[in-house]
Amino acid sequence: MILSDDGKVIKGIKDKSVDCVSIPYGITSIGNMAFKGCTSLRSIDIPNSVVSIGSEAFSGCRRLAYVAIPETVSFIDEYAFYETPFDEDLLDGNEIIYLGRCLYCLGFYAEVTDVVIKDGTVSISPYAFEWQHSLKSIIIPNSVTSIGKSAFAFCDSLSTIIIPNSVVNIGEEAFVGTKWLNNQPEGLLYINNILIKMIGNLPIVGIREGTINIPTSTFEGRTNLKKIYIPNGVISIGNCAFKGCTSLNEVEIPISVSVIGNSAFKDCKSLHNVDIPNSVNSIGDAAFCDCNSLQSIDIPNSVNYIGECAFLWCFSLHSINIPFGLKSIKNGTFQQCSSLEVVNIPNSVTSIGSAAFARCESLKSIILPNSVKSIEKEAFSGCLSLQNVHIPEGVISIGQEAFRWTLLEKILIPSTVEFIGNDAFGDAPNLSEFIVENDNNHFMSYEGVLYKCNLGVDNTHKLLKYPPQKALSKFTVNDNTKEIDSYAFKWARNLEEIVLHDEILDLGVEQTFSYCESLKEIHVPSKITSLPKMCFRGCKALEHVYILDREQFRIEKKAFMGCDSLNSVHFRIEKPENIVVVDDAFDEDTFNTCTIFIPSGTRWAYRHHPILGKFKNIVIEQKQTGI
Repeated sequence: MILSDDGKVIKGIKDKSVDCVSIPYGITSIGNMAFKGCTSLRSIDIPNSVVSIGSEAFSGCRRLAYVAIPETVSFIDEYAFYETPFDEDLLDGNEIIYLGRCLYCLGFYAEVTDVVIKDGTVSISPYAFEWQHSLKSIIIPNSVTSIGKSAFAFCDSLSTIIIPNSVVNIGEEAFVGTKWLNNQPEGLLYINNILIKMIGNLPIVGIREGTINIPTSTFEGRTNLKKIYIPNGVISIGNCAFKGCTSLNEVEIPISVSVIGNSAFKDCKSLHNVDIPNSVNSIGDAAFCDCNSLQSIDIPNSVNYIGECAFLWCFSLHSINIPFGLKSIKNGTFQQCSSLEVVNIPNSVTSIGSAAFARCESLKSIILPNSVKSIEKEAFSGCLSLQNVHIPEGVISIGQEAFRWTLLEKILIPSTVEFIGNDAFGDAPNLSEFIVENDNNHFMSYEGVLYKCNLGVDNTHKLLKYPPQKALSKFTVNDNTKEIDSYAFKWARNLEEIVLHDEILDLGVEQTFSYCESLKEIHVPSKITSLPKMCFRGCKALEHVYILDREQFRIEKKAFMGCDSLNSVHFRIEKPENIVVVDDAFDEDTFNTCTIFIPSGTRWAYRHHPILGKFKNIVIEQKQTGI
């Protein structure tokens, strides 16, 4: 068993195949998911030192039929015994089920109307009475201290609830959908100084002094709410607490708050400025998502976690200081912050997540600290003003499309980089040069072109990216190159001729030469058996294509889409039945304006080819052409 540092909590189990477990006396808690998925576990005796069982603790233990739960257990969290025979046997009845000192749930066939919970019960488990349409009244004894999440949710006939002063913890949405909640007067609803919900849609609200938590969805969707007073002493702002408060334009977070939950201020479209105190250590997923009027926000160094998409669609945000101590900028954190111009990233950050700054269209420059090890896919994709980026020594991985659609001019790849994802620097029209440090064992630059090197034992290369702004009209691929990556020559507008040697084996899967708008002719290497989809898309100056000396060939969809000047395609393939052409490989007009040249004696076969037979002009290749 895996125990907590103090040896009192079971956090997990190494051997999931056990059929019997002995929990030693002294353990006080079985943690969340501790035995989850132990499919051979049949029985377990819980000692009377245990007081709580965490969420999904035994979930998925499909053979667990016997559990001895002592009276010391006073709290059982959600789905603790989900998908176990033990749980199924408990539910197969018509009674209120107590385990230890918890009211665990109702049997499937229970029809309860007026319930008095037995004295001595300490907690009501999550979902215990959920969807009990017949329940009308409930009396809770003063031994109960905790009511779990959604405990009475959607009990739509429940109109009377007697809650004693002993209750100090009430889970989120415990009474949602009940007649009792719907009958409460307008304003803030409290139970024993616990804030439960806002009733009605008031424009100005003050939270009571002494309140500790703002629960999940307390003010969600209150579109009239303009101002909220949060007193000092509140330690957490729950998930979705102010979500959709579209008129909220002012909020002051007190210095007692340590947690801002997931989607806490999502869609607060009128919120202009937020000061986060240095007591806060966690900002949840999508916490300020779509706060599109938010212009500034100060994040103190106390914050060590910022969740995914925390500031997504904050279109008015101009600058941001990432707090020192943050280790990861999560996926989509600042995605589509289109006014963001200044970002300061501290030397504690080790990873830039997927799409973390994607489509930050005003961002012109970014300096990544030496601590960064990975730049994930699309991290800066669509940063249409980004001209300069410093990729520091220490970066190991640059993800797919990480810098796609930028204005970068030169890229320096440090010696530590081991992985560069597909089209990492694609659609960067100003890119003129790659520079790879000499001691990099995985990549190289040759004439400013980026190659992946040392493929296999024969020191062959893969051409990854030709800088589209490189001022050459003719380019000859390196002799050691065996593969050319997808998108490799995309937007290379200056190239009129690309020389491909016959040892090249692969042209990628998509858009390898697309939008090479000056390219006039191409000789497809003899070992290539297919043209990838959209291979020459938008090559509007391409006139001549040579596909010679091979047994079979395939042309994928839209391979010659937008090749308006295509004049001739030369096939030196004796058996056209071995040529596969996808229906839309050529534009329809091409069949009338382009001539295909074929070997002698094959005219009938080519004329009856399902696609090539559509060409109006099919001509026998004359030997004296020298091709």
